[in-house]
Amino acid sequence: MKIKNINANESCLKETDCAPINKLSAAVYKLRIDKLTDRMKENKISQIILYGDREHSANIEYFCGFDPRFEEALAIIDERGKVTLIVGNEGWGYIEDIPFKVDAVRYQNFSLQGQPRDQSCSLEEIIKKITNNSEKTGIAGYKYAEEASDESDIRCISDIPSNILTSIINSCSSVCDFTQELIRVPDGIRMRLYCAEEIAWAENQANRCTGVIQRMIKNLRVGMKEYELPMKAKVGFDPRSMHPICNFGSTSVRIGLRSPGESVLQLGDVCGMCYGIKGNLVSRASIAAYSENTCSDELAGYLESFYYPYFLAVANWYETLEIGVSAGELYDSVMDLIGDPKFGVSLNPGHYIGTEEWSNASARKGATAPVMSGAHLQSDIIASSANPVMAAICEDGLVVADAKLRKELQNEYPEVYRRIIKRQIFFREVLNITIKDEVLPLSNLNGVFFPFMLDTNKIFVK
Repeated sequence: MKIKNINANESCLKETDCAPINKLSAAVYKLRIDKLTDRMKENKISQIILYGDREHSANIEYFCGFDPRFEEALAIIDERGKVTLIVGNEGWGYIEDIPFKVDAVRYQNFSLQGQPRDQSCSLEEIIKKITNNSEKTGIAGYKYAEEASDESDIRCISDIPSNILTSIINSCSSVCDFTQELIRVPDGIRMRLYCAEEIAWAENQANRCTGVIQRMIKNLRVGMKEYELPMKAKVGFDPRSMHPICNFGSTSVRIGLRSPGESVLQLGDVCGMCYGIKGNLVSRASIAAYSENTCSDELAGYLESFYYPYFLAVANWYETLEIGVSAGELYDSVMDLIGDPKFGVSLNPGHYIGTEEWSNASARKGATAPVMSGAHLQSDIIASSANPVMAAICEDGLVVADAKLRKELQNEYPEVYRRIIKRQIFFREVLNITIKDEVLPLSNLNGVFFPFMLDTNKIFVK
């Protein structure tokens, strides 16, 4: 087991001023819509209907920046790239935030219960008018059937609410599911970043998200309650991709996804924290101690046998990651080290991320899908044990980019590029993790695992 002493406040816990990209330009959305229309032509589809709601906004948001915050919404994009939004009462004003011109129709039954519903045609009438009897329509929800029982019936495949799906079917000549063309690994349109501006945006989101976790780690104190720690973290108003987590002690940590409550941090206990905004998530879980001597009696013996092997698996994942590596190789890089049931790794070791926390995942035994340039990933590897209760998490966002994309980033966003290069050097010279040039860490916390959450100057190294 290797532990190195560092000055964390001047390295991994040093907060980064946010990158210059907070909102994407119209040019990025045009690039994405062009890729969509090309895919439509390949599939001989006249238009795409994207479904969205408060929890499943990613498809619509990806192509036009519109986020249905209270209601359902539909976006119809035709083969020329024209976008028409169908929104409820409260979505109407939010259309002004879209950075390019779209058409819009109000459908008040998308509005919350009890709001006015006296100014709309039926959904079928609205869709018929927009699609104008086009030959073939693709629809996209937020999940696709990997093993559909009857692939000929869209009702057995699509996860769009049945009343909306029925209106679409009744309004269009021919309907097929298009969801996997957006989120299939590795070639789904949404599974990659295509330009420097998108990487700069992703780095901005990573720094905003990481700053919250950095402040939580720096303010962690024995005797505080779970709900008190986020108050110290100056949590911003950024749109979140999941519920925030702060867990102290075995009861909270065992539940896993519990939001902050009344539990009090005891010296030596297991603890964890997680915060995600659109485009990034950061999570850490280990032991609230200063050293192995201050761990609880039931956890003290597990630094060598549980927590350090976990860190080595994370390091191995980073070192294995490169353009062209298969999802099966990434899986093996982790599971060869911590595949024993005692580590409790039950989810895919790493996944794709977008404005939702989990877009898709491919890392599984024997999977052949390659990692492609532009892949936007989370190093989400979770080890957990029920007896005793333990959790090891070191989760951060990153991008894989080929030489051409890196050069574009260097030319257009030199400050972002310099920060990324500095982080790569930290990986290689401090963590002793030899990452490839195409692996772009998006924050100063990437890859850093604190065995003792109360002494952040001690970190695991390879």
